[in-house]
Amino acid sequence: MPRRITLWGGFHLALFLAFVAGYAVVHYLASFTFPVPWPDESFFLWQSLAFGDHFSLLAPQVNPERPIFLTPPGYPMAVGPIFQIFGFSFQFARGLSFLFIVLSFALLVWMTRKYGLATLALLFCGIFLLSKDFVIAGNSARMESFLLMLVCMGMVLIQRGDDFKGLMLLAVTPLVHPNGLFFVASALVYVLFSGRIRKRRWGRWESVLLAFVALLWLAYAVYALRHWGSFKNDLAWNLGKSHQRGILVGLLNLFAREHFFILLLIFFCAAYAVKEKLAAAFLLVPAVPAWFLLRVRVDMWYSIFGALFYLLFSIVLLHVAAHLFKQTKIAKSNWIRSALLAALVIILLFAHGKAGIVENPLRYPFGMQWKGMTMREGPYYMEDRDVETIGSFLSSLPRTKEGELPTVLFFPRADALFFYPLDGKSVRLIQPSFIPRRPDVTIVHKSRYLPKSLRNQLPGELLRAGIDPSRPGHVLHRRHTSEIWYCRPRGNRGNIP
Repeated sequence: MPRRITLWGGFHLALFLAFVAGYAVVHYLASFTFPVPWPDESFFLWQSLAFGDHFSLLAPQVNPERPIFLTPPGYPMAVGPIFQIFGFSFQFARGLSFLFIVLSFALLVWMTRKYGLATLALLFCGIFLLSKDFVIAGNSARMESFLLMLVCMGMVLIQRGDDFKGLMLLAVTPLVHPNGLFFVASALVYVLFSGRIRKRRWGRWESVLLAFVALLWLAYAVYALRHWGSFKNDLAWNLGKSHQRGILVGLLNLFAREHFFILLLIFFCAAYAVKEKLAAAFLLVPAVPAWFLLRVRVDMWYSIFGALFYLLFSIVLLHVAAHLFKQTKIAKSNWIRSALLAALVIILLFAHGKAGIVENPLRYPFGMQWKGMTMREGPYYMEDRDVETIGSFLSSLPRTKEGELPTVLFFPRADALFFYPLDGKSVRLIQPSFIPRRPDVTIVHKSRYLPKSLRNQLPGELLRAGIDPSRPGHVLHRRHTSEIWYCRPRGNRGNIP
């Protein structure tokens, strides 16, 4: 018989749905301003569309001569077929990330409520869901949301005792992003030290699952070997990016003053939980690698894993504190223990708020800021009439002297995705990577929503395109005073409205 939902269970379900609804509203309000369209999104989505169309990672918009190997192909191979089935739009691509984060939230609630303190666990999960890092991850077409979902699925399987299935799922995550290696290593250490995997018999399905995962890795290895020169070049470029620090530097940074206190707390909680046999210590298995990867790999998009760490570690702290309060003679009364735990909850939330990890409810959601971007009440970043006007101009562009489609470069680069239906029909939208390509047409979007990092690139983009913003003839389209599109194509300009 199905389990009856108790009044308390109904309250938890209502609270869960309320958080999801709130997250959906914030996702809608964030639109294309939080974050603005980012070059990474179009880079990965062009590859996803290529795989969905012809099962190839060779995206002519990015590089018509060879595939790009900046990251493993798990994300394009996962979402490409979805676009093939349901169609593509930039909004839909970001909507998939929204879905991945909501599923991750459900898995995190499932994972954290198992050890007791279910209401507090749900409350913390919901508060973090509405934080800027989760909002950004669920509103950008990158692989972090997909990776987080897979990590949560693998950890829940291990938590339930399906160690082999969990490990096999986690073994796939580095094919989505190398950061998955941190979670694989942590889970493997946990399973080996727990000794559970040695007690399980090796069955047929385990062999099939292992063979499938091995086949995926073998396929990627063969693909990389077939394009070895490109693989080496792209890997070297990726590892040499200025925002990446060496692992040794990252390890030394673990003992920096601002991180050392957290490191001590992690060791204390782990040691106490092992000594007292606290089951909630399992939450450190995904939490510790999330914190560790941020110390040795630096990228603004990885901030979601910082939020994951603080969420899970906060819940572990609450369980350790609750156990300590119970063992302390001073706190014999349930009321006193509850009051102490409530005080700790307030302290944790206040500390997270001061550190910018969770949001100030008095300034929510328009008070959120992330890397110079924020949500604003005002004109949209891109409206339907903007797409229609610029799309009409692109459709009017003639072919080149060689009879080929004119190439069009956008700034910001991902703006090109709004005009995906025209690609390969009226124009060829490009985002050159590891290949010099001079576009026939350049369209530069000046927006009030651009963060400082993109605003600083704006003068250079205008200069390279030969655009003079002060000349009315170089204004392709204007909406209000904040959204202006400039263009000065070479040769025939087409029909500028």
